[in-house]
Amino acid sequence: MTDEHIRTYLLSYIAVFLTVMILSNILRKQTMSELKRTITDQRINPDKLYLLVNKLFKLFLALAVLIIFLYCFAPQYYMLLMPIESLNDPLINHTGIFLLFISLVWLLFAQIRIQIFFRSISQSDKVSATDYQYKWLYIHSKLMLSAGIALMLIGLFVTISNLFAIYLLLMALVAYFIQVKLADDPANRL
Repeated sequence: MTDEHIRTYLLSYIAVFLTVMILSNILRKQTMSELKRTITDQRINPDKLYLLVNKLFKLFLALAVLIIFLYCFAPQYYMLLMPIESLNDPLINHTGIFLLFISLVWLLFAQIRIQIFFRSISQSDKVSATDYQYKWLYIHSKLMLSAGIALMLIGLFVTISNLFAIYLLLMALVAYFIQVKLADDPANRL
């Protein structure tokens, strides 16, 4: 696979990815406005560390988009990210593109699950016995989303290997495992 094909695919991928993320956020905000009650009570109120990890994932996504744009439009600046030429092999590139495709499907599925969560909250009048189920569904959906983002960063690194992408990937994996640990923390359970 030539660099031109990789550039075309990465630009298409990021366009579809951003479209899915923007549309899902619009749908989520629309559903949130339809809620009969707020959902910021103890049932799903995340702590500050959890919110920090979510902000870190947004930063990782922005940096991944920056890497792709540098690779596609400014190769002279992309060289500052220290590409690893020994990993620039067609088989490795195809594997990375396959991982990017899987991550897109994974992220779409995670967004659908989050949307189902918000719709189920908005359609229920009283939630008492199933509070734990709502919290579990919320945390599980957010973990799926984070895992999809981590898989996307793995696919990005495998497709266009550079040292900055390795660092970004390692930071995302650390943040993901912090999020998993927070989800498993008994203090977060009802």
